[in-house]
Amino acid sequence: MGQSLANLLYDEGVWSLSWKQRLQVFLDIAHGIGYLHERLSKEEIFDDRRTSLKGTYGYIDPDYISTRKFTTKSDIYSFGIIIFEFITAIHPQQDLMEYVNLVSMSPDGVEEILYKQLVGKCNIEEEMVQRHI
Repeated sequence: MGQSLANLLYDEGVWSLSWKQRLQVFLDIAHGIGYLHERLSKEEIFDDRRTSLKGTYGYIDPDYISTRKFTTKSDIYSFGIIIFEFITAIHPQQDLMEYVNLVSMSPDGVEEILYKQLVGKCNIEEEMVQRHI
């Protein structure tokens, strides 16, 4: 394969991740975050990030900007941004809040921003039942 995640999400000319593959990535990330938060202390999780990881604009929790502290909520926020990116193929640095507002203002807002290759192919309720979520 040799494709980057960005190519799989944004480049229409290459193979794309299916809805089921995207859902599996969500679940794997959620399990990884859960594992870290269950097994490590807050200091082990968040203090190391200050020195080795500065974060990427668009994924960073807005509270971090004012507090300069990562929290469990920071991870949840970033995970939500990743989910948004995976289902819309919109990079979080592309006026994210504009798209979030579009979704919240219109009953059809989700369909308007959903990645066109996923329209009609994702049934969240069905997947949750099959995966016992």
